[in-house]
Amino acid sequence: MLGSGQQQVAPICLDDVVSAILAALNQPQAGIFELAGPDALSMDALVALLNANPSVQINHLPPWLARKLPWVLRDLPTALVEVMMADSLGNSDAAIATFDLQLTALHQIWASMPSL
Repeated sequence: MLGSGQQQVAPICLDDVVSAILAALNQPQAGIFELAGPDALSMDALVALLNANPSVQINHLPPWLARKLPWVLRDLPTALVEVMMADSLGNSDAAIATFDLQLTALHQIWASMPSL
């Protein structure tokens, strides 16, 4: 994982994104809305959740080394490295109020998926 793993993220369910887009198409309200999942968690916690194993070993690439990756991996944009190491949160309050959205917590969806 790039960075410390403590960067905060608010993953959003694809169905919630589709619901927001459909609601926006049916509303005369124009504007730009942030859309983020209802729960914030660290990237380490997200990896543990997606692996269904809180003790999964996570290896971290220090930021100073991660920033050198685009020199080695020419297709990896520097901006993407920075985004992956930064917090990725948003405030969905305006979108929820405008489009009457009900956002789904990631753990509700992921816990119901069958094991592979």
